[in-house]
Parts: sequence; structure tokens; C-alpha cells
Amino acid sequence: MIDQPILQLLRDCRRLLRGPGLRFMQNRATVQRISSYLAAERATLKFGGSVIAHARANANTIRGVSVDPCEDEVRPHPGGIQVKAWILVPHEVIALLHTTDPSIEVAFARLDRQTREVLILSARHGLSVEAIGTRMRISRRRVRDHLRRGVEAISHAIVPASE
Repeated sequence: MIDQPILQLLRDCRRLLRGPGLRFMQNRATVQRISSYLAAERATLKFGGSVIAHARANANTIRGVSVDPCEDEVRPHPGGIQVKAWILVPHEVIALLHTTDPSIEVAFARLDRQTREVLILSARHGLSVEAIGTRMRISRRRVRDHLRRGVEAISHAIVPASE
């Protein structure tokens, strides 16, 4: 749940953004995000317990996902209400994580900070080029350039140029 001062701040921001500056699309999008977040927060307060019960009952339909029987943490989301769940990482995957080729790790470490961050957001978190650009405040073209450079550097580490 969110603290009341933060909820009030979101309401105030929404009210201010609805003013004369609303002609800008960015303000409209921000107001829409704030409104959907506040609606989700209200739903969380009203339906939290039944949402947790629903999530707990249906979590077993997704392989490797479970909701702890004692779990009571929920949070608003523009698409509904999120319930804290656990994801099982199989032993085989854990073993693969520890067998990374050292040359790949060295190539990754040599990349500039922004390229490493773009690769992590893309590969590990599954974000799209547009989402990465928005999050990092860079253009989609720059995101694609960072992805290309990162993939090339790691590819050269896997298959040296002499082969």
C-alpha cells in the first residue's frame, strides 16, 4: 500500500497537469497514468484480500509460480492489482548461470556503462527498445546502437575473429 502523503501528491500532480498545459500529449499521458494508478490503489484497498485468494488459487496453473500461504502483500498496477509471488528457478538453470564463459564476462565488463545497462534491460528484464529508451531517456536509435555494439562485442568474445 502507498502512504497517504504520496497519494495526495499524485492527486495534486494530476490536478495541476490537467490545467492549461494539458494540450501537450506528454501531460495527457502522465495524467492518464496517474489516474489509472490511483484507480488501481483504490481497488487494492477495496479488493486486496479477495485478489490474494484468487492469486493463491490460480498460481498453481502457472508452472514454477506460487503465492506463499501467508502472503498479504499487494500493490496497485495500471492493469489491475499485483500480488507478490515466488518464481521457481530450476537447478538446471542455476547450474547454467554458474558456467558462463569467462571471456563473455570480460567482454561484458569492457562495455561502456550505458551499453551494459541496455543489454541488461533487454536480455534480463525483457524490455522493448521503446521502453528502454523511455527509461534511460535516450532515443530508440541510440538503444539499437547500444544493443548492436553489445551483441557484437560479446559475439567476438564467443567466436574470435581469427576463426
